[in-house]
Amino acid sequence: MKQVLVFVISMLMSVTLYAQEKNALVIKLTNGNSYTFILAQKPVITLSDGNVVVNGSASTTYTRSEVEKFYFVYDDGSGIETIGKNSIMFKYMDGANVRISGLKENTSVSVVTLSGKMISTQKCNGTGTVTIPLENMAKGIYIVSFGDRSVKIRK
Repeated sequence: MKQVLVFVISMLMSVTLYAQEKNALVIKLTNGNSYTFILAQKPVITLSDGNVVVNGSASTTYTRSEVEKFYFVYDDGSGIETIGKNSIMFKYMDGANVRISGLKENTSVSVVTLSGKMISTQKCNGTGTVTIPLENMAKGIYIVSFGDRSVKIRK
């Protein structure tokens, strides 16, 4: 119970920091992996059934036990990214493209509808980056899968 209370307090403190022009959410997992989400809007973060759920332009769920910490940072939008070891950056850009970087070379990235229909499959390039065009997709919710992660996006 104490862990949940500490987690909720840290979430509230993080949301307060967001008001200070922070525009990216970083989720650090206990296995050392780190995921950065560039935010088009303020996300809603909830604790539900032992999961941490992040909802916004993109949605994803992590089990509470695998989340070491999360925090908000400022990304200046310059396109210059510092990707650390095991860091994956997910950027939802203007509703037209999704860019994922920090993957291992040749990682498969797939996009499927909620009904399971495969929309596209790509492999990331030698720098560990893949860009998924959304322009020709109908409005709706899609699941983007890469490595051992899946993220829901809304177009």
